[in-house]
Amino acid sequence: MPTSRHHFLDLLLPNALAPRMPHGPDHSHDPRLPDSMLEEIVAQFGPHPALPAVTMLLAADHDCRADRYSAAVAQLGLAETRLRLDLPPAAPALQAALGAIAMARAEAESRDCGRACAVIATAMRAALRYRPAN
Repeated sequence: MPTSRHHFLDLLLPNALAPRMPHGPDHSHDPRLPDSMLEEIVAQFGPHPALPAVTMLLAADHDCRADRYSAAVAQLGLAETRLRLDLPPAAPALQAALGAIAMARAEAESRDCGRACAVIATAMRAALRYRPAN
């Protein structure tokens, strides 16, 4: 039997006193959000062959910051497939990006958001190092 006057107060009070964290514990260590990278890439290089994959990597970054780790892993898989389709297999930028994506997937599966976001940014930079032959 509840001891308070309202019989649901014993159930509601502990939840009301707990601090609310919108995105999970301590995201202050995460790297800054790379949203501005897309505008910089388009302004600097025009259409880049790795841009669809970079967009998927950015989506994986957003998913990771929102604690949706399984969605981030799925986005990383899609970005890997897209890079394999868009870049030539012998390109060093492709190999570097694929290695970074594999590391980011491992970090996202272990739910380490800060490290996963940092490695995703490395994968984005590696994919954008590719320069198509004109």
